[in-house]
Amino acid sequence: MTNIKKLNSTSCILAYLAVGLVILISANSQQTQHARPHPSQTTAPADGNVIIDMQYFTVPDTRSLTGIGIRIHYQSSKITLDNASDVLRTANILADSSAGYGGPYDDDLNLDGDLDTDKYILFGWAQHEYDPQDLNAVPPGISSGLLAKVNLLTAHNFAGSTTINFRASATAEGYTFANSSLIISEGAAQVKQTINLKMGWNHLSFNVEPSDLTPEGVFGILIGNNKLDKVISENKNYSPDLPNTLNSLITLNIQKGFWVRAKGNTTLSVTGIPINPQSHTISLKSGWNSVPYFLGSKQDIRTVMANLIDTDNVSISNLQRLTYEGLNFDPRADESVNSLLQLKPGAGYWVKVGNDDDFNYSVP
Repeated sequence: MTNIKKLNSTSCILAYLAVGLVILISANSQQTQHARPHPSQTTAPADGNVIIDMQYFTVPDTRSLTGIGIRIHYQSSKITLDNASDVLRTANILADSSAGYGGPYDDDLNLDGDLDTDKYILFGWAQHEYDPQDLNAVPPGISSGLLAKVNLLTAHNFAGSTTINFRASATAEGYTFANSSLIISEGAAQVKQTINLKMGWNHLSFNVEPSDLTPEGVFGILIGNNKLDKVISENKNYSPDLPNTLNSLITLNIQKGFWVRAKGNTTLSVTGIPINPQSHTISLKSGWNSVPYFLGSKQDIRTVMANLIDTDNVSISNLQRLTYEGLNFDPRADESVNSLLQLKPGAGYWVKVGNDDDFNYSVP
């Protein structure tokens, strides 16, 4: 892996990036640069489209680095490159290309160590000197952020699975690169759900089912951007600041709502297969339950939770109360009294029932 020092010209680093030579460097193994794909696992049908967010962050968190070169390796018989969008232009040494990247190139030297991949594209960012006053320099200039969205197309005969490898051809001086990969498997097309988070606690749920339900898989971008403080679900906890041995929340259960404490206002994007509300049964226990909302649009509570409300005699309805961020719904109360009338995608809700029950959301 080539080491990017403070350069006299960008032509030097471009040459290093194109060749992709591996040079051993002396570096603290804890000083790493990351360009992690999000999601890390996904599914797609033949002739399908896959969009990868390439997220950058450093360990430890720092802005004073001189650049990075990244190769994305793929198997051309199963995947073709469509384009790259939202490519970070600042300090991009391949900015002369309208695409913002180089290639595709033949991987004749097997640079990623994977015999199945045969092509790669190349991204590169570098600065001659780090300027701490230049707040727009990336990287250096930020410790985390979106480098590019890479749009891939699956072949017309795509089957099985394929792996996309992220490797570095150059790193900042004294830093190593944390290799990462994306696995694309044959399956239904996935969609992205975007949820706005406020600083502090947020009660959330998903209407898509991610391939990777580990906290690292779901919240990887927030973790890389140092925006995630804690996740709580089913009396279990996860914090990225704790070693895994101390985290009790290993896998998220999409049949439950969960609490996320964000370190600042941010956005969470989750990619997965859309959940069918009519085939996903939610089990409720007598008393209070943290419940997800599976529909893709806002809907009236009385409509989508009809299975829990006795319309002939609401006083005997199993649903007793529903709350969200200080708003309340009581099926026995008049709508003028209730402050919560609709459920919205991305939110989790506290639901109180009188008896154990299984229910499915009604689809209008």
